Formats: sequence, structure tokens, C-alpha cells
Amino acid sequence: MQSQEKPTKFGIISSILAILLSVIWCVYIVILMIYTQREVTSIDVISALASVVFFYGGLLVMAVLNFLMTITGMVLSVLSLRKGEPKRFFAIVGFVINFLWLLPYCIGCFTFFLPLDS
Repeated sequence: MQSQEKPTKFGIISSILAILLSVIWCVYIVILMIYTQREVTSIDVISALASVVFFYGGLLVMAVLNFLMTITGMVLSVLSLRKGEPKRFFAIVGFVINFLWLLPYCIGCFTFFLPLDS
């Protein structure tokens, strides 16, 4: 007879954060594409400035939000994996997706500190 054990709450929350972060990025990219497509057709200095502010401001907010949610998701995944319960699927999935979201930051930091003269 199989035991009816539930997955850990931290693992489920970690997976939800990873999926939510993916959805947030998709929505931001779609909104940005719609907004910039609309602004290309109009010649107005104020709307062009608003487009630039929206692009860079939104990108900065998304980068900070991405970093914080990714670190939170990875910590929750590690806490869930450390419990040693048999149902770890959500914890592993959350850890992998959060790691993939964190990878560009790691590569960026690594390439930033490389010496220019080789």
C-alpha cells in the first residue's frame, strides 16, 4: 500500500515562485512590445521619453524583482530538500527553474570581473 504523503510546502511555494516569475517576465515583454510598437508610429518627444523611462525603469524593477524572487525560491527549495521527506519533486523543480533564472546574473558577474587583457 502506498503512503499518501504530501509534498513539502516550501517546495510547492518555490515552484509557484518560479512559475510566477516566468509569467511576470512574459507579461512584461508583451507589454513592452505593444508599447514600443505603438510609440514607433507616433512622433512625440514626451511619449518617446516616457517609452525610454518605461523601458529602463521597468527593466530595473524586473531585474531586482527577478533577483529577490529567485533567491527566495532557491532558499525555500534548499530548506525543503534538507527536510529529507520522500516527496521532493516540487522542491527539485523549483530549484532547477530558479537556478536557470539566476544563471544570467552569475554569468554577468563572472564576465564583469574578467580581466580585459588576456
